[in-house]
Amino acid sequence: MTPSLKQDNHLIRDLCINMNHHQNAIFHQLDNFIKHSHSFAMTIFHKITKSAKLVILLIIPTYAKVSINTFCFSGLDWFIYVKLTVRT
Repeated sequence: MTPSLKQDNHLIRDLCINMNHHQNAIFHQLDNFIKHSHSFAMTIFHKITKSAKLVILLIIPTYAKVSINTFCFSGLDWFIYVKLTVRT
């Protein structure tokens, strides 16, 4: 997950999904996972808020996590990464 950031403090929340299997620790942003589908349902799915996407993903069997990343690009560089893994 490589978000584009400015030089200020940013809080990035996004829903990520494991594209391979539950043993792989690499999660990708949900928009990147669905971006390649051109169906009408996926077009509507892009317009749904991220909290609603979490509820939808909890209904279907998948491995997902909500990630909260705080990036600080000042004199003191801090990186805080908190993840909640949801397995259904």
